[in-house]
Amino acid sequence: MKRFCLLAIFTFFLNIGFCQNVSIISSGEPEINTYATTDDFSNTFEINFAPLMQIKPGTKISFTATKCQAVRLSKSWFITAAHCIEEVCQKGCNFQTRLVVGKNYEMDIISQSYPKAPQVFIHPLRDINKNMSTYDIALIHFKPTTSKFVYKDPSTSRGITQQEFMKRLKSYKSYKRALSSYNTPTLLIMGAYRKQGPVYARKFSVLSSFKDERKVLRSNNKAIYYPQTKTFVLENFGIRQGISGSGLMTSKGELAGITSTISDNSLKSISKDGRVKEVAKTQLAQFAALDKSTLEFIQSKVGDIKYNILK
Repeated sequence: MKRFCLLAIFTFFLNIGFCQNVSIISSGEPEINTYATTDDFSNTFEINFAPLMQIKPGTKISFTATKCQAVRLSKSWFITAAHCIEEVCQKGCNFQTRLVVGKNYEMDIISQSYPKAPQVFIHPLRDINKNMSTYDIALIHFKPTTSKFVYKDPSTSRGITQQEFMKRLKSYKSYKRALSSYNTPTLLIMGAYRKQGPVYARKFSVLSSFKDERKVLRSNNKAIYYPQTKTFVLENFGIRQGISGSGLMTSKGELAGITSTISDNSLKSISKDGRVKEVAKTQLAQFAALDKSTLEFIQSKVGDIKYNILK
């Protein structure tokens, strides 16, 4: 099976985007039509990471960044995919979340993580040598005392003042939400004895975010839960580069998993003369599911958080 890691390299603080996808689970309760519009995804943002660099005064530089997505868990904490930061943040990194984006205005929050003062944290049970998607989860902290807001014109990538940003701003509501912990999701935790196999398909959705364009992508496919790898696998319905770290959201308003990888899967048959023939080819999507250890990891950093357990 061929596997692709959902990482994309882009210019740091530039306006690029990539995204989409999702789908997932249930417990037989009535459907609630949440996470059906972009407004429902007011907790999901593009996030970029770039390694720390020693810059001499007067030196002209360009930053290269890893572009992913993240879901806000509280005012200062975000969750994303571990593979987004594993390499780029080894020796420290800059990171930036695009909180408000329009055609000619943008507000970002930026911060740094240092080896001696880390602000990015990978799930302690993460082991990439065993499975790419297992616990592909990381937490990002925008420490209030060291983080700052920056404003720019995305069409030119040039900075603008906060006053100019406010003049250009189309939606004051989005600005107020970006400054708070508005619409933080409930976590969906898989029970310790949840069996492998199909999980009754709820409507699931993921936000597709490219530059200033946001679109909800939905799937009606059934998900297969694999308790050994702590992952959901389902037929891909649009995942591509840049969506890593986005949340797999249920129509009940729960965060069920984190977008991790995609893979090609071929269905083959053997003819009477012994020749192998490819009958069909499908692309699968994998998501890092949330379990008790993930809940404990999040609680140890973020504090109290809403969650449901799917037994």
